[in-house]
Amino acid sequence: MSFEGLHIPLFEGLDESERTLVSGLATRIEYDDGAVLIREGDPGRGLFLLASGTVAIAKQTIEGEQET
Repeated sequence: MSFEGLHIPLFEGLDESERTLVSGLATRIEYDDGAVLIREGDPGRGLFLLASGTVAIAKQTIEGEQET
């Protein structure tokens, strides 16, 4: 996956060869609207970079209600 044309502040300190290395490790995945990407308590499996669209972050309260 190429980060060409994307402004990613996290990678600003990397030189061209380092950005190429990181982009070679990246996989582009498209999700359907409403898809759950990760839940609280799940083990970490990577880093999500949002190239386009929107994402909602929600947390379930002790009472079982969803907080955004």
